[in-house]
Amino acid sequence: MSAIGLDISPERAIIARHHDDGPQCLQARDLRQVWGTATTTWGPQTGAVFTASAGGHPGERRGILRHARNAQVEVLRILSAPAAAAFGHWQATKATGTYAVLDLRRSNFDCCVVAIAPERVEVLSAIGYTDLGADAVDTALTQALAEGCDAEPRDQSALRMHARTAREALSTQFGVDIDARLPSGARVRRTLTRHQMTRHADEVRVRWMAACRRAVAEAETTAAWLDGVLVMGFAPMLGKVARRCFHRPPTRLGTNGAAIGAAQYARVLQGDADGPIVLERSTHGLALEDREGVKRIVLGAGTPLPASVQCTPRRGERLIHLDWRDSIIGVEQLDAGTHRLVLDADGVVRADGSR
Repeated sequence: MSAIGLDISPERAIIARHHDDGPQCLQARDLRQVWGTATTTWGPQTGAVFTASAGGHPGERRGILRHARNAQVEVLRILSAPAAAAFGHWQATKATGTYAVLDLRRSNFDCCVVAIAPERVEVLSAIGYTDLGADAVDTALTQALAEGCDAEPRDQSALRMHARTAREALSTQFGVDIDARLPSGARVRRTLTRHQMTRHADEVRVRWMAACRRAVAEAETTAAWLDGVLVMGFAPMLGKVARRCFHRPPTRLGTNGAAIGAAQYARVLQGDADGPIVLERSTHGLALEDREGVKRIVLGAGTPLPASVQCTPRRGERLIHLDWRDSIIGVEQLDAGTHRLVLDADGVVRADGSR
């Protein structure tokens, strides 16, 4: 039996294993289906290394554990997708150095700075937006298409479908023709190019660039000192962002890069292969907030994992999760007997009542 890598996103589930002939990947709609396909194709598996977004909601990793338990899948480790992709890049090239890793998904955009050495792969900084994924580009394109065809409010769903189809086609083409009849009877007829897509989604691109610059600054380095830029997927807009922010063309890892890296790290955890250990930092800070809204930070974002901190909540206080912008992205109630907060190696927070 062997262990595999699992990359779960809203649009698909990718499962990979590292075989003697190279990596092999399968896709399905959800975890249960892809796990069943993998066991049928490759035989029984001992467990899986999962990937999660670097800047996602704090409940995402806890949700992964819950869904894996329901599907009877043993979780060996949860890695951020950029960290898994960086590990896979090291396995493929044996190249060391400091890299920026960009990951664009439907609902989020992540930029991590990762230091790769023969003995360790360490995430130095992780910046993520949960509202700046490919859906944000689709929204900008939908507005542009609506302005050119006198669309009515009931046409928005159809326009968004055509915008998404066009964006996906522009990943491999330089131009795409849109010719469709909308529910209101209006007709949209337009040729959309990569340049036009970038211009319509300029606000999204600017925020991507700001996230990249912030990640480099928090890693206490500069773009000139980086050894390369790794991009997951084939979004042409990310290539322009990489050239503008880091002044070099990116290395594209493909849509399976995170799953393949997770599968290779699963072999290391099982002792079937040699490789560096992956060290990550907390993607969210923790604070206690009283009834008047006054916050006191108990754990800052970017703390090396695993980590623990003394935490004795006062009456009426609640635990809040803060992202790198100090914005509230999660709220939890703590038991009265809580004395310590623990972030395990998977980045999952749990309350400990022991002193």
